[in-house]
Amino acid sequence: MVSIISSSFFCVSFFFSSNFRKIMLYPNGGQNQEGKNISLFLASVIEDTNFRIYAEYKLCIKNQKNDKDLERTSKLIYGFY
Repeated sequence: MVSIISSSFFCVSFFFSSNFRKIMLYPNGGQNQEGKNISLFLASVIEDTNFRIYAEYKLCIKNQKNDKDLERTSKLIYGFY
């Protein structure tokens, strides 16, 4: 199967929680996902081994073929100590 969608996208880095971060999007999922999932990551641009972040986010996926859009909201705490 040939896809016109890139394997990954990265946003311009931005300052958040005392460090520069970027959002990484894999529209076909991670390794061995075969296009069955979408993977979204908040990554540190500068190596930071001692941080903790509370994130609250909403992911909206717009279906251009029909009106079956998808929206999910989530909250999580992640980091390294």
